[in-house]
Amino acid sequence: MRRSFTLIELLAVTVIIGMTTAAVAGTMLRAASSSSVSLTIERIAQLDNTARLHARMDCPIFIVYEESSHRLVAKSSRGLIARTVEIPEGMTFDLRPNDECTPIRIDRSGRSTDYVFALEGDVETTVRICGSTGRVERRP
Repeated sequence: MRRSFTLIELLAVTVIIGMTTAAVAGTMLRAASSSSVSLTIERIAQLDNTARLHARMDCPIFIVYEESSHRLVAKSSRGLIARTVEIPEGMTFDLRPNDECTPIRIDRSGRSTDYVFALEGDVETTVRICGSTGRVERRP
């Protein structure tokens, strides 16, 4: 006698596979969003380091958020752009200097005021950059 699967058994297996796939896909999407935030934070830290280096070699640098183009820009006092970081679509960016002075000015010794920025995508992250050292402190 030949034994085969019933329709109910096939449907049950299909439902279990579908639920497992949905759970894995959700986890992967959250991980991808988190890595996008981490990559943007790393790029902003590199922008800060580059700005400090340029300020020590040449002239004061200003870090400005350009809302219209959705990017963070490090400009010299002469108007030359040292570096830019594009903020990914779907991510909001909020730059908050501690002394409420924008743009952030990095002087010829490579120092600035401390400043904080918040990135919000699927995950909200707050990052503080120490003005005297450029050290990055991330707060989830």
